[in-house]
Amino acid sequence: MPLMIARMMLSRFLIPLICLLAGSALAQPTGRLLFVEEAPGSAALRLRFLPEENGVIDDLPPGAFERLLVTGTYSSGDDFRPEGFVIRQGDPTRPYPQGWDGLLLAYADGRADIFELGAVRLGDEVFDLRDKAAKWRFVELARLAGVSAVQSHLLIREGVLDLRPVENARRFHRRILFQLEDGRLGIWDSRPQTLTLYEAAQALQKILPVRMALNLDMGAYDFCERATAQAAENCGLLDRSRIGPLTNVIEVSAPKLLPETVSQAAEMEPAR
Repeated sequence: MPLMIARMMLSRFLIPLICLLAGSALAQPTGRLLFVEEAPGSAALRLRFLPEENGVIDDLPPGAFERLLVTGTYSSGDDFRPEGFVIRQGDPTRPYPQGWDGLLLAYADGRADIFELGAVRLGDEVFDLRDKAAKWRFVELARLAGVSAVQSHLLIREGVLDLRPVENARRFHRRILFQLEDGRLGIWDSRPQTLTLYEAAQALQKILPVRMALNLDMGAYDFCERATAQAAENCGLLDRSRIGPLTNVIEVSAPKLLPETVSQAAEMEPAR
């Protein structure tokens, strides 16, 4: 009799409770936010090209804003330059797009936007950088404006996933630069999880109303450093002593990389 009662208790209460808890755990957001703007334009984003800076990253001066440094786009092992379409402070160092459909445009005043390669806005004009004439017109305007640009895989376009699941796709730690519907920029890291690109984009989309999202290079090029005036924290595979292979990093500076109001809202706000 006691054994029968124990079995009834297990089937009626304990097993459903275990299933409920397991489902709840699976529903929790994956990864962590490294940075989200408090308001559009409240942070300064800069593309840094390390070969032209002799591969040197300076310490954060006392009293400065908080700073995040992460690897940007893919690096070429052949000529030690970023891959894809590249403009450095107006200089078209590699004005030849690859097949990837995302572009990060960093303006001289510290603002930045993510675009689809066929609809890049600069000033009052919109350019399809796959079109030769439009590309060279864009390059000329970029030179006058002093903007920087790098190309990468677009993961979310206008709120919709821009990729499909691939069978047997490899899983890695992923890092994504994103732009919300209101224009705010942010960076999300999948750690501690290893995910496919599709899974990473899907996980980010589930927790935030992301409009555009761009893949950042990882693997052997995984550099990440968060710094305040008090201390610097390594948040990637590489530290400063091992950034020799890197050709470019994204630098973000802000009064707070994750202001309390922003981090709380970002973690709780569901995607629409």
